Amino acid sequence: MTHILLASIAVLQTGTPIVPAVKTAAPPCIDGLLTDQPWRQAAFIDTVMTLYGPVHGDPMTDRTRIMFLYDDDCLYVGFRLFDSSPGTMNDALCDRDDYNPGEWIALILDTWGNGRQAFSFEVNLANSQMDSRINEQGHWDYSWDAVWSSATSRDDSGWVCEMAIPMTQLRFPSADSQDWGFNVQRVVTRGAQNGWLILSETTSQMDVRNFATLAGLEGLHSSAGVELRPYAAGRSVRNGGSGGWDGEIEAGADLKIGISSSVVADFTVNPDFGQVEADEARMNLSHFELFLEERRPFFLEAGDIFDMPFNLFYSRRIGAVTPFGSVIPILGGAKVSGTLPQGLSFGFLDALTGQVTEDGGISAPMTNYGILRLEQGFGPLSHIGFSATSVDVPSQDSLDSYSSRSGAIDGCLRIGENAVLTGAVARSWNPGDREGSACSAGTSVQTEDSFIEAGLELVEDDFDADAAGFTTSTGFWNAYAHAMHFIELGGPFRRGNSGVFTGWTEDLDGNVTGRDFSVWLEMPFRGGGSLHPGVSWNGPRFDEWEGPEGTSYPSSWSGSLEVSTDWYAPFHAGLEIEGGMYSQEGTFEAAGADLVLRPGPAVSMELDADIYRTFNARCYNWDAGVWDSRNTEWRSASARLGWMFGPDAGLRVFSQYSRFVTDFDLSDPMPGEELTFNALYSLQYRPGSMLYLLGELLTDREGSGSWGRAQPGLFAKVTWFEAF
Repeated sequence: MTHILLASIAVLQTGTPIVPAVKTAAPPCIDGLLTDQPWRQAAFIDTVMTLYGPVHGDPMTDRTRIMFLYDDDCLYVGFRLFDSSPGTMNDALCDRDDYNPGEWIALILDTWGNGRQAFSFEVNLANSQMDSRINEQGHWDYSWDAVWSSATSRDDSGWVCEMAIPMTQLRFPSADSQDWGFNVQRVVTRGAQNGWLILSETTSQMDVRNFATLAGLEGLHSSAGVELRPYAAGRSVRNGGSGGWDGEIEAGADLKIGISSSVVADFTVNPDFGQVEADEARMNLSHFELFLEERRPFFLEAGDIFDMPFNLFYSRRIGAVTPFGSVIPILGGAKVSGTLPQGLSFGFLDALTGQVTEDGGISAPMTNYGILRLEQGFGPLSHIGFSATSVDVPSQDSLDSYSSRSGAIDGCLRIGENAVLTGAVARSWNPGDREGSACSAGTSVQTEDSFIEAGLELVEDDFDADAAGFTTSTGFWNAYAHAMHFIELGGPFRRGNSGVFTGWTEDLDGNVTGRDFSVWLEMPFRGGGSLHPGVSWNGPRFDEWEGPEGTSYPSSWSGSLEVSTDWYAPFHAGLEIEGGMYSQEGTFEAAGADLVLRPGPAVSMELDADIYRTFNARCYNWDAGVWDSRNTEWRSASARLGWMFGPDAGLRVFSQYSRFVTDFDLSDPMPGEELTFNALYSLQYRPGSMLYLLGELLTDREGSGSWGRAQPGLFAKVTWFEAF
């Protein structure tokens, strides 16, 4: 009773809950019931949380009880989620970190209590889990995975959730007594309610600087531990040329050592960097390569620490694919990352890739990558950072050694309560005495109803961080401004927002390469779904990459409209149409549609279709060596099926047909078509240990010829997680 009174008094006096931490001698049983003895001594609060939507600032329909216990090994959290209409609760199963509409509860922990970073642990009624890291800008990174346990149950009063989060999965100061910040989010299917224990006072849903307090955690001097993840994998792919099967078997291990409660070292031998699922085919009409998301476990761990200005580090450079399609092997890697009590966050990564020879020559040399990131915090939203990358190629065969380097200093300074100033300077050094610099400065202001940002950026011609990073256009300066404002629309609409963006870009010779202006309005319906119109204008510009010497294009404009139904309903549909004048003269039209069906709590189906066409664009025909008129067409249709057999086992099926045609007046059209199919079964047979079985099929054709011989493939992988 004392703990209940203390928590209640704290809420009344400050308006922000302060919950006294209670250490338990015996851990509770994680069974989703909250009936065993340890929970009777837990500190708890009863609250009716505040809605972010659909009606911002209103109370949720029902109350939530939040309970805390801890010991040297785990933090235990219990939730009693009352529901006045339990028959409407949605217990949809979903895969790990794959959100489906349903009843969800999320615990967000700021274990440093400094408002700069947090962890989230999310569970739905069906006991599906999600977890992520959250930075101070409010970005949720779901690539982070922890090993923790949960259990749920439902009854006539609502539902219950229990969590047990091992201290080894968290990072926190080493102190005799410490306070942690926490927040709680609850999602209720009925009425699409999204509620928070502490709702942000700005346009964001949550502000890491404004959390409740779990006070008086004692004796947590170290969460250091050792985690071992060995794996074995096998792949067999049918050779399209010989008709036989090519197979390979490999094994390796990842080792994680907790140096302290806040510093972790990762080591890997013959790491499993293979992707279980291939990248989806996408259209690209730009002059630059596509940016691909990272999916490999070694790079995902603490990946947020390695965020660098000007994209100095792009992890998919390491272990990429050669022009001939061979995967560059990664022989080994090591990484040390963490945060010191003085507020210094750091990450160091080193990886060595092997040599690849094809057609009698070196298509990818042996290469060593060294990546360093330091960031010293000075309170919420204020820091100074240092970044450095080093790519070294030793001499091998007939190839001489060479190196590429890049470095940057960046900072962020909070002004008052809601304003932030940012800045960064960077420089790259590459073979052939190619050296270049880049710099940027910006500001942003965020209030309860508005968000405004503006900035400047300058990139010299010879700035190139592509050896370890992602550099596209260079030799320009750019100015931009963006504003967004929440508005009460009335009528059939609930709270929406309007926005405007404007930008101006010139190359260093004074040519205007971009002048953009766009406005949009997001109009959510009260019953779910939304309407989203927008208009864009691009002024006259010079394109230095089109043709041998570049060319100028006149102004263009376009309009777009998106409409969607209620995402929380068993049937969801969305449609997007766009069209207008194309940026390279001529016109364009685009349309996309998606359908989502959830016929049962364990099954979901999604259908997507896209088409994008340009007409009479003025482009350079490199094959003919003259300026020409070009038409293009991209078509894509994909289907996804998800079937969950429980929170730890599921089947995902994906199929995509894509077709792309480029048709110049002076050249024959060359359509390319591709059909892919894969089915993935995944099973977590023990906490942190996974079994994957994948079947895939790929076929394609070029021009008007026949489809190529289908190339089937089989893939199996088993990982084992052991903590010491």
